[in-house]
Amino acid sequence: MAKRTRHASEKTHRYIAGLAKSLRAYTMEKPPSISEMNDVALAMQLLGIEQIKSEHKDIMLPLIAKTEGDRKRLLMKQAFESIVRIAGRYALEMSPHDEADLILAEKAEA
Repeated sequence: MAKRTRHASEKTHRYIAGLAKSLRAYTMEKPPSISEMNDVALAMQLLGIEQIKSEHKDIMLPLIAKTEGDRKRLLMKQAFESIVRIAGRYALEMSPHDEADLILAEKAEA
């Protein structure tokens, strides 16, 4: 991911890794792929943000949720807000070493 989003900060890369971890913990029909997480990172870069917030839901939800069922689930009971909040916590807890391990694990799954 860092190669496709060279201008994104380390904080943004950590947040994206935290978001990927948060989404994996949430039951989805089709979890976002590495390519889709790259798209999220690029969208964040274009928006000039380092963390997704609830007001970014309309922009980010189509990038994160591939199926109509996943979109509906993420809109119910503030699931989207919960996922991005947990992603922020994961990002804060993550060291650069953890981020590299997560990226390698994503590549192995692909």
